[in-house]
Amino acid sequence: MARILGIDFGSSTTDFIVLDNKKIVYENQMVSKPIEYILPELEQKDFKKIDEIHVTGHGAAPFPKYFNGFKVSKIDEIEAIALGTKFFFNKNDFLAASLGSGTCFVSYKKGRIKHVGGTPIGGMTLVGLSKLLFGLDDFKTIEKLATKGNLGSVDLELKDIYPQGLGALKKDATASHFGKIKNPKKEDIALGLFNLVAQGVGINAYFAAKAAKHTEVILSGKLSESAIIKKLIENKICSSVPEIKFNFTRKASFVTACGAAISKD
Repeated sequence: MARILGIDFGSSTTDFIVLDNKKIVYENQMVSKPIEYILPELEQKDFKKIDEIHVTGHGAAPFPKYFNGFKVSKIDEIEAIALGTKFFFNKNDFLAASLGSGTCFVSYKKGRIKHVGGTPIGGMTLVGLSKLLFGLDDFKTIEKLATKGNLGSVDLELKDIYPQGLGALKKDATASHFGKIKNPKKEDIALGLFNLVAQGVGINAYFAAKAAKHTEVILSGKLSESAIIKKLIENKICSSVPEIKFNFTRKASFVTACGAAISKD
């Protein structure tokens, strides 16, 4: 079997993964840079044991057709998202949700792959709003702040207007993001931003899954690795829509790069 290097050029990071006989033997990640800066760095790496290079993502187009003696295969990102998700969850019916700067939804049904849309809500939404509101643009720093936050200081919750809940929604459901500002601290605002993004992604994923007739959503991408995002989706979305199951991939940052590696040009 071939030893394949898969590269996913994302908006914020570039992800590298090597598969040998469909086993991960190497993974790495760097801050995304223009292709003219990435190529010299790649040339310094020892890829003598690589048989093929597959690239995907927005930065794949300017990548040369041949690099260091290798023919480079350029893989459709939608296909890479679907196949990478299937690599980690060997299932035949799911909606793949790739959480990056924004969020992409891809339907997979018995080998049929279809892009069903997405939402511009994602990691860059959270970072951008944080920078505007309190001058922080480092994700880890914002996440650390959010761990100490209180949603009750920023969000209007259903229990504030319907103490027993309403319909399918429990009383701790969010009625309005940033709809109840009560002397919030930075920590509260940070958690409010995480909640806005998590629910924006989760609710859109739910409706995309319903539209594509799926009962399972599988989330990947760097943003999905956040423990806060995962907890908020589980607590705020999953508890209200039990008919749709939400799962998170392992090695979430490398799912699309992995999908590129196993895709055929």
